[in-house]
Amino acid sequence: MQIEQLMAQEHPTLGAKIQTVIQLALPAMIAQIAEIAMQYIDSSMVGQIGREGSAAISLVAPTTWLVFGLLTSFCYGFSVQVAHAIGGKEYTRARSIFRQALVLAALFAIVLTAVTTFLAPWLPRWLGGGADISHDATMYFLIFALFLPVRLYYFLIASVLQCAGDMKTPSIIGIFMGVLDVIFNAIFIFSSVNIGPITIPGFSLGVTGAALGTAMSYVVMLIPLAHAALVKNPILQLKKDGAWKIEDTVIHQALRIGIPLALERTVLELAQIFQMMIISPLGTVAIAAHGFAVTAESFCYNPGFGLSAAATTLVGQASGAKRRDLAKSFAWITTGLGMLIMGVMGMLMFLAAPVVFRFLTIDQQVQQVGV
Repeated sequence: MQIEQLMAQEHPTLGAKIQTVIQLALPAMIAQIAEIAMQYIDSSMVGQIGREGSAAISLVAPTTWLVFGLLTSFCYGFSVQVAHAIGGKEYTRARSIFRQALVLAALFAIVLTAVTTFLAPWLPRWLGGGADISHDATMYFLIFALFLPVRLYYFLIASVLQCAGDMKTPSIIGIFMGVLDVIFNAIFIFSSVNIGPITIPGFSLGVTGAALGTAMSYVVMLIPLAHAALVKNPILQLKKDGAWKIEDTVIHQALRIGIPLALERTVLELAQIFQMMIISPLGTVAIAAHGFAVTAESFCYNPGFGLSAAATTLVGQASGAKRRDLAKSFAWITTGLGMLIMGVMGMLMFLAAPVVFRFLTIDQQVQQVGV
């Protein structure tokens, strides 16, 4: 059932609401599962170059999650406002908020890129990394930092599209990006890639290649994503009217939504960073095993991100339409479904852990510690 049809009903049934949640969440959940598969393949590629390469990426990974948390907070600060405007059928207002977000994203990206680029040479040492992995860790984080503007715009446009009710486009593009990530990583990491009888020469860049491969997949897939929002989407497209001038009210509301989320993510990810500082003195095996474990456990919680996107859209649009009853109901339904699905995934991960770690790395010691 379409969101608009549900909003029009005074007392929609529980079944209709659950059906709407599933219809909206399913594409995003499928994309998340595909992303998990690609992450596993990605990690397996890095695992082939040795425990040092895996440890270098794992060392700086919590800091990249902290940065991702800040990016997500910025995006939700505006995309939730878009959902409110669309729920209230204020389509011109929704376009104006989106356009202001595009402008402000450039400023935010410049500041964040400058800070993270400055930190890149020092970060591995601060985290306790040894000389055997510090250089690779620095290069990985530096490339991550330089491509932050691309990631920010990708997250922003995908989030706004989802809040506009288009879950399929970001999900399909996300699947293709995962496939490209594997292809680019293979080419950049290894000296050659064999596809049946065909051998494709690679760049043999190791850990640096892993960072470049992921960055390039974002660059390529940002193009069709931006086209979907700015040209094709009937609500967001640029050819329709909408203001680019920055409004104080939009910034204030973005801060009101984004700051609590940013604080939450910062506390959680700082805990992960401090945890890495505790683990790093234990050596390369421990760092690599911890990194693979985090990748493996994403199988449990990534489907929840699909439901999270659906929840943001449904609760946001219901709030914008002044349907507090529906907003509350959608919040309970998505939370309950998330707990159920992630609980089942957790049990599967508990049983499948030995097989998963054999796939992720050829290093038996890392496998044992990881399991």
